Amino acid sequence: MFSTCTTLIAETVRNQYEKIDSLILNVKKVFLKAPLRVKVYKKSLGYLPLPPKPVLTRWRAWLQAAIFHCEHLEDNQKVVMKFDNNTAKPIETAQKPYKLPEIKKGLVYKKRILLYLQKI
Repeated sequence: MFSTCTTLIAETVRNQYEKIDSLILNVKKVFLKAPLRVKVYKKSLGYLPLPPKPVLTRWRAWLQAAIFHCEHLEDNQKVVMKFDNNTAKPIETAQKPYKLPEIKKGLVYKKRILLYLQKI
């Protein structure tokens, strides 16, 4: 019963934060099986680990990824925007959320909610 409730809460939160969910999933694809892009990331942001690769069925993993993207939005944005969006479809789709003004504006508020939910 508890796992069913947790899954329902996770799906509801992901649906409420579609733009963050899109950002997480698309940035994950940019670095998946792309050693040259990973190298660029590490060279630019050597002090940061790669963005987490959440498993959708693991509630806390998605929350941790969302919080990571909230905390490091501008750093990750600089790296992802460096890539030529004509070279791969994941790059183009990952760059779209960064261009949305509501992503940056709402993340401070959303981060507080995500941190609270992580404690549940």
